[in-house]
Amino acid sequence: MLKRDYFIAAMKAECFLRLNWVTRAFAIVQEGPEDWRQDPYPYRLVQTPTGNYYVSPDNQQELVKLDETVNGEDTFKANKPAFVFTDPIVVTPNDVPNLSKTVESRYGIVLLNYTVLVWPFGKKMAFINGPMHPRKVEALILPRLRDNPENDADRDDRYLYIDELLKFNDASIATGGWSQLAVPGGTEKAMTVSPEIAKLRAELLEKFKDRLRDPATIAQIDAVLVAADKEWMKGDKAMGYLITGKSFDTVRRKLFLMMGAERGLGESVEVDLIPKPLVDGWDISHFPAMNNSLRAGSYNRGHQTMLGGELVKWLHRASSNVSATIDDCGSVVGLEVQLTKENLQRHLGNSFVIKGSAVRLTEDNAEQYLGKLMFERTPMACQAPGNTYCKTCVGAVLGDNPTGLSSAIATEGSTIMYIYMSAAHAKNLKVEKLDWQGLIF
Repeated sequence: MLKRDYFIAAMKAECFLRLNWVTRAFAIVQEGPEDWRQDPYPYRLVQTPTGNYYVSPDNQQELVKLDETVNGEDTFKANKPAFVFTDPIVVTPNDVPNLSKTVESRYGIVLLNYTVLVWPFGKKMAFINGPMHPRKVEALILPRLRDNPENDADRDDRYLYIDELLKFNDASIATGGWSQLAVPGGTEKAMTVSPEIAKLRAELLEKFKDRLRDPATIAQIDAVLVAADKEWMKGDKAMGYLITGKSFDTVRRKLFLMMGAERGLGESVEVDLIPKPLVDGWDISHFPAMNNSLRAGSYNRGHQTMLGGELVKWLHRASSNVSATIDDCGSVVGLEVQLTKENLQRHLGNSFVIKGSAVRLTEDNAEQYLGKLMFERTPMACQAPGNTYCKTCVGAVLGDNPTGLSSAIATEGSTIMYIYMSAAHAKNLKVEKLDWQGLIF
């Protein structure tokens, strides 16, 4: 059997559920020549110095040699695994149940689809021919999720059910066992930097030598250096998982490119630039700035967070009697909002003043209001009597939880606490155009 056909046969036999099989398929395993007989399941891969074999599905005491011929050439190598996650494979709907057309994919992608989509959901979740980001997959599942029907005959292929979700969860957790096979622990490029970076850094520092205490200027220099580092790393095996956005903007920048700007405990707008990267050793002439930066992080995390914690408690006490008691106060005053695709999710469920009446924004009617200037009902203009608000002004989420207003109000303190807690972590310096209307509305 050809290697590609063997792989598909093993998938259909649910070998992906066995970490034993995945390990032998994608890694080199040392075992005795007769060890396979202790657990001779169908399609078990058996590695030998002369070739790869597999346990026959028809006779589990028999080994069949795996045909690794590709374009007329035997590709077997004794020191290489039978399969590589990134190697290409062409698959058809006959090969993968949740595939609608023939596509060129990769062995790792097909393995992942069989494990986390086909095994739990069958054909109901479409093949994903690329990286599976957890939040994006969850966004595909949640709208279709339903309780298990009492009778299996009542199941509808349009929906996904709780028992299927539990299998998906188990399968997703099981893929963690592949980490030693699929995730590179390090590469030469991941642990070094381009030899051209030092020259580029010197040129930039000379170009902006009169503005090196300006944070915006340092951000420009950082951006050029990080872009050059990304270009140098392009195509490396460490990209896509081991090296991510923060790895470039923060970790690699400080380690290999330039220590960068440090503000420390002061409140000045100006910063102290440390041009020497950490890989070249500490620049003792800038030791006070480096030390104060560490002290500031500890101080914010250990002391300043109490400000947010105190505010949370104060806001809870001050708003403990606030609630949403009536459906609609009749207010015709609202905040001006320009609805866009980017901010739509923030406003779904809230009500807008349209021709003197309150209209709730939903996924069904949102399309007709995109790009228009709207007036959103707000608690700021609520006319409910006393220490109360109406459910229309506070929006759908709080309107459906009328006694939850106190918790929502107290989140202001939680935000402050989070800001000080995160100050203990390294930050990257960037220049952004401030969209003040988008932030407010």
